[in-house]
Amino acid sequence: MLIEILLLVLSIFMLFLGAELALDASEKVGLIFDIPPLVIGLLLIGLGTSLPEFFVSQLAASNNLGAMAIGNIVGSNISNLFLVLAISVLFVKIPVTAKAITNQVQIHLALSTTLTAILFFNELYVLSCLVLISFFLIYLFNTYKDMKSSNDQSKISEADQIILDEIQNTIKGKVVLYLKLLGGFSLLYYGGDLLVKAGTEICRIAQISEYIISAIFIAFGTSFPELITSIIAIVKKKDQDLILGNVLGSNVFNVAFVMASLAFYKIDLPREYFFEQGILMFGSIWLLMLAKFKKPIGKLTGVVFLSLYCFITFYWIQYG
Repeated sequence: MLIEILLLVLSIFMLFLGAELALDASEKVGLIFDIPPLVIGLLLIGLGTSLPEFFVSQLAASNNLGAMAIGNIVGSNISNLFLVLAISVLFVKIPVTAKAITNQVQIHLALSTTLTAILFFNELYVLSCLVLISFFLIYLFNTYKDMKSSNDQSKISEADQIILDEIQNTIKGKVVLYLKLLGGFSLLYYGGDLLVKAGTEICRIAQISEYIISAIFIAFGTSFPELITSIIAIVKKKDQDLILGNVLGSNVFNVAFVMASLAFYKIDLPREYFFEQGILMFGSIWLLMLAKFKKPIGKLTGVVFLSLYCFITFYWIQYG
């Protein structure tokens, strides 16, 4: 047990360092190419922090643990929305007045609805995965349009401008930047993988059921990079759009990319996920209403979402 606890601590440090590197490098890449903070969060960081979900789900599916693969995706989305975002908005308000943000919230709601329809059946079909892939391509196109039409660029400080000039004008600067980005994503993946393995072993030693491991611990473990990334963004006073983009982008990648990749396996769904999907749809509708009425995502949302996360965790422990 002591070895597993030490590995758990090591994995958390790896995730922290990986998030620090990925966040810093992603922001600089975005500034170089004039990419809005929301898009950086949606694409670069959203993809990078979804790597643990991708590899964990692939590993579970290849070992005929379909319920664990799907449970990891659904549980991670719940953790991202009701834990990561909830904790973030307890400390900072996130404005949702920009059209690009409203569009992303609408996409999140549409994806939650699509996932509910797919999980209605007892098996993950190839056709379902094709629908998700189509959704993913539409999402990428929509994000690209938002990026092209966005005029809300971040102001670059004098110190940042000097750093960016050095990066752009030297080959060494560019190489270091991209190695930093790759290293950050690598640490996020290996740290997430180690966290899941060590945590799972601890849970098994403590005789906790496999479903609870999947729905709570593994889902939390694979969502941990998003949490660390958001916390660092808050501490360093980064653009709040990046925090929301990180959460929404990661959720879209989890479903439209990670779940679609499971089409290569025959996955049976011995369990219904209507309760979990109802919670996700409620969260999406809540955010959409805030966007429609141009209200910021603040402490009230944080308290409501965090309470729901505690409730669903209690539900899983009681009825899982």
